[in-house]
Amino acid sequence: MMLNWESKKVFLKNKYYYSVLYHKGINNKNIIFLHGLGSAKEDFLEAINYSNLREISLLAIDLIGHGESVTPQEFSYTMLEQAKNIVSLLEELSFDKNLVIVAHSMGGPIAILLAELLQYKPLAIIYAEGNIDFNDCFGSNTIMSSGSLENWERKNFAETLEELRKEENYEISNYADNFEKAGAKTVYLSSLDLVKISREDILIHKLIKLDIPILPLFGEMNKGKFTSEKKIKQHFQIEYISNSGHDMMLTNPDEFYQAIIKFISKLK
Repeated sequence: MMLNWESKKVFLKNKYYYSVLYHKGINNKNIIFLHGLGSAKEDFLEAINYSNLREISLLAIDLIGHGESVTPQEFSYTMLEQAKNIVSLLEELSFDKNLVIVAHSMGGPIAILLAELLQYKPLAIIYAEGNIDFNDCFGSNTIMSSGSLENWERKNFAETLEELRKEENYEISNYADNFEKAGAKTVYLSSLDLVKISREDILIHKLIKLDIPILPLFGEMNKGKFTSEKKIKQHFQIEYISNSGHDMMLTNPDEFYQAIIKFISKLK
């Protein structure tokens, strides 16, 4: 029988709220899915279709400022502030034990900071082309090159959105919708901090220091393109998702989720 996600809003004590997709599993493991810059929880819709994953409690969230989650004007949109609020979300949902974090792109640094903030060690992190160094900032650095937030809001955001709309590709078209929903300010301020933390070149050291199982996933079409791949290879075993680039969970969901299932099955 095919199961569906439960869609709901979860309010925190600070009055922020998250739009989430939730599934209650029968075992004691929990998975949270963290999307990338300008994207949304729907990137991980396919997870519910895999029976091995349905045994696990699943939580896919719209990061603050993204999708249907709150977009507070006073929010900094730093990776650290995102991570702090996810801690509160997990506590609110009692989703804070035996946790596996699946993090894509910008979700990677957020996952690392989240793991540092939690009062317990996560079981593992699946790091799906998460940012490691400045060379991973191909999108966010382009946004920063537009200059000020004012320039980005006045002109460059609309131009970037128009370029995305021109792409005759389902994944890009889907991303354009989420990018527009996130809006100029969210995307710009998130990019500002993502570039900053990536440029500091501390993320690989933080990932190692967590001392938990890490599964790095790369799209096979990106093999050999990133300096972060070389850095990760020195410490972790990379798996490549065939016929895929950056958005591997959309282009090859079967292989993406089977890699996660195999990895999680070995966790104690």
